[in-house]
Amino acid sequence: MKRPKGKRPHYHSPLPLVPFLEKPFDEMVVDAAEDVEVAMDGQLPTQPAERDPEEAKDSFKTDTNTSQWFMTDELVRLVQDKLKKTKEAQEALNTTLSCLQVNNHVSVKDALVQVTLVPIKRGYVDTCGYVYNQGETVGRIATSTFAMNEGKAVAVANMRAETYFDFYSNKPHLERNVLTAFLLAPQQPPMFSRQVSRAAGLTPRFTRGLATPANNHHKILIVGGGTAGVTAAAQIQNRLRDENKSLGAGEIAIVDAAKEHHYQPGWTLIGSGLGKKEDYVRPENSVIPKDVAHIPTNIQSFTPASNTVTTATGETLTYDFLIVAAGLKINFGGVKGLEGALADQSSGVSSIYNPDYAEKAWRDIAAFKSGNAIFTQPAGVIKCAGAPQKVMWMANSQWNNTGVRKDIDLTFATGTPSMFAVPKYSQALEKLRVERDVNGLFGTNLTEVDAANRVAKFSQSEGKTVEKEYNLLHVVPPQAPLEFYKNSPLADESGFVSVDKSTTQHTQYPNVFSIGDCSSLPNSKTAAAISAQSPVLVHNLRKTMEGKPLNAVYDGYASCPLLTGHGELLLAEFKYGGVPKETFAPILGSQDKPNRLFYHLKKDIFPPVYWNYFVKGNWFGTRGPIAPNFD
Repeated sequence: MKRPKGKRPHYHSPLPLVPFLEKPFDEMVVDAAEDVEVAMDGQLPTQPAERDPEEAKDSFKTDTNTSQWFMTDELVRLVQDKLKKTKEAQEALNTTLSCLQVNNHVSVKDALVQVTLVPIKRGYVDTCGYVYNQGETVGRIATSTFAMNEGKAVAVANMRAETYFDFYSNKPHLERNVLTAFLLAPQQPPMFSRQVSRAAGLTPRFTRGLATPANNHHKILIVGGGTAGVTAAAQIQNRLRDENKSLGAGEIAIVDAAKEHHYQPGWTLIGSGLGKKEDYVRPENSVIPKDVAHIPTNIQSFTPASNTVTTATGETLTYDFLIVAAGLKINFGGVKGLEGALADQSSGVSSIYNPDYAEKAWRDIAAFKSGNAIFTQPAGVIKCAGAPQKVMWMANSQWNNTGVRKDIDLTFATGTPSMFAVPKYSQALEKLRVERDVNGLFGTNLTEVDAANRVAKFSQSEGKTVEKEYNLLHVVPPQAPLEFYKNSPLADESGFVSVDKSTTQHTQYPNVFSIGDCSSLPNSKTAAAISAQSPVLVHNLRKTMEGKPLNAVYDGYASCPLLTGHGELLLAEFKYGGVPKETFAPILGSQDKPNRLFYHLKKDIFPPVYWNYFVKGNWFGTRGPIAPNFD
């Protein structure tokens, strides 16, 4: 690619610049060409040559002048400022999004950011420009941004109604087909979306959000787009590709209404002042594998006897194979008064089980100088049972570093009977608790937060009620199965999806599998556990599809990287029965002692591994990037 001349230009390509709406709105946000001329340092590109439909088939005409099609940072700012300040422009944008039936998936803010800043900052804007007619003093912005290396394209038209689409296809000629559709598209957006779908061969991941009827049957339907669901989808695709048996676009689908995908182990780092919220979140669509359909809604019910699920919108989906990876409910409302206390920025109450509350946790910890600090852990199953004390140990370290620890009375109040479920690590952590002068309240479960009087109320296993005054209170809320699978035929008596603990296959329905937090697998619910569960699920799913016996076995491996202070971490690794299964012990010795190397694994190595390997299906528990062979 060549860089055009001008002030801070961006990459462009020889693709013609064609708006997908033929007529602009009556009023223009930019009132005069001079406004844009100043913004573009005096350079106005020319309009693409007129074409009739017969010529539209050839989208690479040489008579189109593209030498100056680019968008400067100044022009981006101009577009955004004008739209933000003009209510009519925002209404027009909403109208267009509504017509295109993507209003539930693209907000005004998202559209502005996605079509201007994000593509340019990432460096994959291919064509941008200012389109105008000779003799006119007003014009419109129209960009056609193709990023085929990302498997997506963005179409933007009209300064009054900037909108965008993500196109997904496994066809190498997507650029030509989409562009041809632009040239032939009628003025009505819904018709445009249907024509683009037909011409470009778009997958259900794209057409779900538009006017095209959806395909309601999927060979493999995955409920949940978190760590477990996305990882399973990616590993299935990789496995089938390696076997030269790839499924068609949309034959695998993920159902999840979430717009964001979070690296949840990063929430501890946020609450410890070791990371920022934006470091551990990505758009959900960005982590869903190419050619996997994304159905952005929630599930209402399962009917496994007929291989169907019903969505929250009343839609019925059918499947050949089902994977349930729906996660847990984090129930902040399960502690009386907690939600109000968390919303009050001056309450001294926080939690790392939400990224926003985790930011508050660090603010509270960093500002705390003296008084009673209480860190809680509920009874029952929770995500990463070590996380409640990780943030406590980091707070203890912070207060030691700032010289205020001597003025703080620190308490760990847990509904469990010990510091950790695995005896080896529990003993080591109990020793740390005593050495570091941390009060321990065991079998003590938080039931109420009286924020007005700064009193935390607990119930104890003996039936007693205990009240403790606090100045700083960190709360881990109770957690439970989500209602839609808890009340389904898939659940066991505890409400989790009932699966064989070795194969991850459902105990009653052989075409159903489950991993992650929603499954009945009797181990710690961590990302590390999922990294070991997913390869087993994928292998056994393939065996089920082929009608062969299941021979991959999950041994219950899980890991909990327990931060114990700045520059130190105790890496607990274990399998079923609380038996240690330590990766580094042969080299570094027993892992029940804090280690600096493990600290940097947690803080600096695991996050990029997650985004670059884990969710792309290329991380396999203790084996790292080397896939296991179960045959």
